[in-house]
Amino acid sequence: MKQSNWQDLCKSLDYKTPNTKLRRLAKKLDKMQPQVENTNSTIGIDGTPTVNDKEAADALGNYYSEESKLALGRRTKKTGRAIRKLIRSCRVPESNELFNYPITSSELLYAIQQLDFKKSPGPDGIHGQFIVNLGSCATKRLLHIFNLSWKLGIFAGDIIVWDHNSDLTKLENTLNDTLEKIQHFADEHKLAFNTTKSLSCLFTTNRHLFNYQPKIFLKRQLLESTKTSTYLGFTLDTEINCSKHISRLCEKGRKRLQLLKHISGRDWGANAGTLKITYTALIRPILEYGYQIYQVAANTNLKKLERIQFSAARIITGLRHSCPNDIACYEADLQPLSMRREINMAKYVAKLKSFKPYNRSSNLLSNWTNNQRLKKDSPLGLIWKQGLADIEVEPSVPFNLLTPTTVLSNVTFNEDLKVKFVKHEEHTEMLRPLALEIINNISPWALVIYTDGSKSNSGRTGSGIFMKTSTGEFRYRFRNPDHSSVFRSELTAISEALSLAF
Repeated sequence: MKQSNWQDLCKSLDYKTPNTKLRRLAKKLDKMQPQVENTNSTIGIDGTPTVNDKEAADALGNYYSEESKLALGRRTKKTGRAIRKLIRSCRVPESNELFNYPITSSELLYAIQQLDFKKSPGPDGIHGQFIVNLGSCATKRLLHIFNLSWKLGIFAGDIIVWDHNSDLTKLENTLNDTLEKIQHFADEHKLAFNTTKSLSCLFTTNRHLFNYQPKIFLKRQLLESTKTSTYLGFTLDTEINCSKHISRLCEKGRKRLQLLKHISGRDWGANAGTLKITYTALIRPILEYGYQIYQVAANTNLKKLERIQFSAARIITGLRHSCPNDIACYEADLQPLSMRREINMAKYVAKLKSFKPYNRSSNLLSNWTNNQRLKKDSPLGLIWKQGLADIEVEPSVPFNLLTPTTVLSNVTFNEDLKVKFVKHEEHTEMLRPLALEIINNISPWALVIYTDGSKSNSGRTGSGIFMKTSTGEFRYRFRNPDHSSVFRSELTAISEALSLAF
């Protein structure tokens, strides 16, 4: 109300004013809302709303980083200082020539090409796409950092030694002998193992041995025995039922659900699409970590993971807790985790079988036989029960692999043009003279081979070969299996060209 109207209204009120009029006035005053504008933008740490998507992403990233920080105790910091001091004291032995060879640029480029861009960045926050698009100067600087770390010995890693035997005495003797050989290798190469972080664990289904502590020694010190050990992020338990790992995943998933609640709201906050992307990027990968192994767990443990997704679906859609779980997941457009495990497992097995004998896991899957009682409930046993091991998959690489360290006689690789350029920023007609300048410098007596692979929109693929000599030209083209990748078509063309040439 304006000030003048408010004054006139107050003057009109006296002891003779009817109660009905006063009641209507009180209701009008209760319905008046404060002059606050509704907003669905992200609020920064200082309380101000963000202006664009970049500021919103930075605000969410800063909040996530603050939530993910760990409070390290005094004992943990002391252990970290001791480890750093131990690493600085390590030096590469001059007698071993293997450790004196620096990392070459071809090895670095080969490692960069093997990066998986689907993985999220690590603690350094650097995504694989950034490393792939580095320029020549940045790549040389990165190579210098790697060689410096290799020279000073600034690296650390985890190893695991395991064996199986029904006789515990023979099992302990075998492991102790192996650890003595490993310690001898470490002393020779000036490496050190931390006995305080080394653990021993006995995996068995015999309940009488549940409290048994193996007598495993490292540096003449008895290693601490544990019932739950973690390797590569997977928590192993002595009873081999994956319950500890699933409980750990649920704990981490509930913590990240709090992040989803902070950025959600009915009248403010992120919309359903943003909440779903946040869940699928930050929470669901945690729930599915190690599904290849824990898929054999009991249904009671697997349902714990489903409950985390049900809670996330209600947060995304804004539905109440009384809403059925299936409807909440349908409205949020989320597949059940059990269905995703079946689909992803089929893809994983197909990927392993496509590697054929070039991969150790693929070789294990192909030669595995179900001849023991314990393995019937193992992940490999479940794969055979579902019939996934019988599917026929075309090999991803039809010939032996070549690495940058492979030496090819009388073969040279020209990787650089005389002018630096970015392919997607230059016109194709500008690139043609640069390529022809190098091609024209080839000796007229040399055998020149051009290969290419292509794929149509309908999935038909093919390869082509063009050979040129001083006496004539040769063209050869052939079809590949449908729905093959362009990369495979190009590899097939190169393999066929080498077979024709030699």
